[in-house]
Amino acid sequence: MRLSELIHGLPILEARGDAEIRGVCVDSRRVQPGDLFVALVGRQQDGHRFIGDAIQRGAAAVMAQAPVERLANDMPFVRAPDTRDALWRIAQRLYGDPTQHMLTVGVTGTNGKTTTTHMLQKILVAWGKPTVLIGTLGAWIEYPDGRRETLAQEGEFTTPEVYQLQALLQQAYTLGAQAAVMEVSSHALDQRRADGVRFDGGVFTNLTQDHLDYHGTMEAYAAAKLRLFTDLAEQSGKLFRAAINIDDAWGRQFAAKAKGAVYTYGENECALVQATRVEYGQDALRFWIRTAIHSTLTPAPSPKPLGEGDAGGERVVERQLHTALIAPYNLYNALAATTAALSLGIPLESVQRGLANLSQVPGRFERAPIDADYTVIVDFAHTPDALARVLHAGRLLNPTRLTVLFGCGGDRDATKRPIMGRIAAELADRVILTSDNPRTEEPNQILQQIFAGVPEDLRARVALVEPDRRRAIEYALHTAQAGELILLAGKGHEPYQIVGNEKLPFSDIEVAKEAAGAKP
Repeated sequence: MRLSELIHGLPILEARGDAEIRGVCVDSRRVQPGDLFVALVGRQQDGHRFIGDAIQRGAAAVMAQAPVERLANDMPFVRAPDTRDALWRIAQRLYGDPTQHMLTVGVTGTNGKTTTTHMLQKILVAWGKPTVLIGTLGAWIEYPDGRRETLAQEGEFTTPEVYQLQALLQQAYTLGAQAAVMEVSSHALDQRRADGVRFDGGVFTNLTQDHLDYHGTMEAYAAAKLRLFTDLAEQSGKLFRAAINIDDAWGRQFAAKAKGAVYTYGENECALVQATRVEYGQDALRFWIRTAIHSTLTPAPSPKPLGEGDAGGERVVERQLHTALIAPYNLYNALAATTAALSLGIPLESVQRGLANLSQVPGRFERAPIDADYTVIVDFAHTPDALARVLHAGRLLNPTRLTVLFGCGGDRDATKRPIMGRIAAELADRVILTSDNPRTEEPNQILQQIFAGVPEDLRARVALVEPDRRRAIEYALHTAQAGELILLAGKGHEPYQIVGNEKLPFSDIEVAKEAAGAKP
């Protein structure tokens, strides 16, 4: 597409020249010949500094926000008042605006995004829709006939850059995807990486402390999440449906502020999709929902209790659902997926089949396949709330001893470290502190900050402080008792550990399997 077509109708301060544009890029190191290089002003870097590098790598044109000196006269150049705003509009045009043709749902929240998106994908596939999932574990299409097409492997970001996202969605649509389910992180929302996606629906799971190193305050963190339900809802040009957890205090605020049609869920009797009874088993989590939105696209005008047998003229039904994901917190993930599906007009029967078809989400309360008289579970829990939830889930399995092994990521929110130390000591019988992804921080300093939060009277529960995660896992398994549950928390599905600026191969499950086989 020509540059002149891509910028037509956009706020432009200056433009000269024209060129055929094959792609868009904001990282000068990844520019391909024929790309439009867009200079963004970020928190740490200013893309204007790298315009020369981008041109050397073959950029066909440059877009900048500030005036650019010493640019060759024959280099097509555009100056916009806000290159971040222009970027999503250009990417949407260049890649054909794929989500105007697809049923698209975004899921945001501190915890539960990955599991909820997996559940939603299974539900949509059970409904007969080939569905692409984009998130922490990568991007792939699942088809109703059981086929799976991988588009991207697990990456560094939960949500890709805006032009990468549009390209992925276009690729998925070309391969037959009729629906898309996405994890939408607070960073992506704040950096407008999800702008340009035409969402039919958005899901809010919960909001607890995380990413304060980036957002600064919980209020700023919440404001970033809220964009999915306000700015992006209005931007979509579709009837937007918001599925919001009103058992969460932030969720109640979101429900009052969200645009479009609001569908609430929770155990709260005011929820439009209410969990009325829950059974936690060793092989399944069974729950009953009470709702009146099983057959309508018109929600109640505001959250209110459901009457006996009637809600605004709609028949109230109670239906049992179940999932093989047994951790108690998965009740809310299942409610989130169910509510989003019902709000989009998906039959309850498809919801039931979809939830039943999901057997495991990698790195989410995942049992390690080892032959031992103890159990090892790997989980991505890396926030105070998530750690508490997963420890409560482990306790429900009635182990003879509950051990948790965890650390905290380096170069990330340090305020949560002592909080997680306290939670671990209060809820586990044995605590092993070790490295997560230390990045450029000194591992022992991180561990000291975690240990500082352990109450004096519970410090005897800290059995080991070992920065080497492999050695820590080996110690945990080699000292395990019969019937013990060992929870390896923090890294979950990740097949690497970030030490310094390097990604080193490392998998909690693989290390646990090796350690179990080598137990004396």
